[in-house]
Amino acid sequence: MNVPSLLENRDSVYGALAIWIILFHTFRKISMPFIPGVTNIIGIGNMAVDVFMLYSGICLTLSAIRHNCEQTGWKDFYKRRMARVLLPYLVICVPFYLWSAFCEHSGTLASSIGAFFANILSVNFWLKGRTTTWFVYGIILCYALFPFLYNYARRKTSREKIFLLAGLVIFALIASCAPILKNSRIAWLRLPIFAIGVMIGVQGNKMLIPWLRISKKAKLALSAAIFIILGCVTSADEVSRQINIHYPVRVLLYLPMTLALAYMIAELKVLRKLLNNRFFAMLGLISLELYLIHVPLLHPFKQYGVINAVGYWLYLVLPVSSIALSAGAYAVEQNILKKGLLK
Repeated sequence: MNVPSLLENRDSVYGALAIWIILFHTFRKISMPFIPGVTNIIGIGNMAVDVFMLYSGICLTLSAIRHNCEQTGWKDFYKRRMARVLLPYLVICVPFYLWSAFCEHSGTLASSIGAFFANILSVNFWLKGRTTTWFVYGIILCYALFPFLYNYARRKTSREKIFLLAGLVIFALIASCAPILKNSRIAWLRLPIFAIGVMIGVQGNKMLIPWLRISKKAKLALSAAIFIILGCVTSADEVSRQINIHYPVRVLLYLPMTLALAYMIAELKVLRKLLNNRFFAMLGLISLELYLIHVPLLHPFKQYGVINAVGYWLYLVLPVSSIALSAGAYAVEQNILKKGLLK
C-alpha cells in the first residue's frame, strides 16, 4: 500500500467520512427507499469510523516517528493531540449536556448536576453504553494504548504482530459479551483496525501481508470484490433495520473492508481524483466537529418533531445544519486558540 498516496487527500477523505456517517445516522431515523448500491453504502456508514481509526493509527505513528517520541518523550505529542480532540468536545458537548441535564432531566438539582458530569466525563458510556459521543472516548482509548502499540510494532516480527492482532480481535469479542465491558463494545471493537493503522505507519509502503505477491490490477480487483461482497453482507441487516443482530461480527468484517477501501484510495487514480475535492477538504477541517454536532442534533430534531416534519428532507437538513453549526464551533475554537487560553 502506497502510504503517501493514501494520505495525499487526507482532509478530503475525512470530509467524505463525516458526510457518510451523517447519512448513516439519518438512515437509522428514516429509511430511504431501496436504491441498489446507494442504500447499501449508506447502510454501512458506521464503517466510516473504522476508516478514520485506520488513518488515525497511521498518522499518529508517522508523527511519533518524525518527532522521535521514544527519545524526546510523549508529553508534547499528547498535549497537541488531546487539545485537538478535547477542545471541540468541550465547546460542543458542554452546552448540549447542560441542556440535557437541566432541561430534560427530571429530578433534583443534585441529580441534574450528577447527570451532567456522568455524561461529560463519559461515565454513562463506559458503564451504561450511552453512545452519543462515544467516538471521542474511543479515540482517547486508542491514544492511551498508542505508545504500547507503537513500540510493539517497531520491535516485533510480522508473525508477532499478527498474534497481537488476533489477541485484540479475541479480546474485542470477549468484551462484547462480558458484563460492563459489553456496554462500550463499540469502542473495543475498533482497537484492531487502529492497531493495523499503527503497523502500516511503522512498515511504510510495505504490505501488511508481504507474501501477497500479485499484480497491482489483481490487488485492486480483489479489494473491490472484498468491499462489494462484504458490503452487501454487512449492510443486509442495516437495510432491514435489525442493527443489533451479530453486531460484533459485522464490525469485525469491516476490518478487511476498511483495508480494501484504503488500498483503493491509495492506488485507484479515479478515486483519488474524486477525493481531490475542495469542498470535502473544507469539511475535513471540521470533521470532528461534524461528528460531535450531528448526533446530539438528532436528539432535539426528534424531541420537537423536526424529523417527522421534514421526512426524507432530513438527508439534506441534517448535513446542512451540521455543517453550519460545525463552522460556528470551529470559529469559537480558533478564537480560543488565538487568545492562548489553553496555554
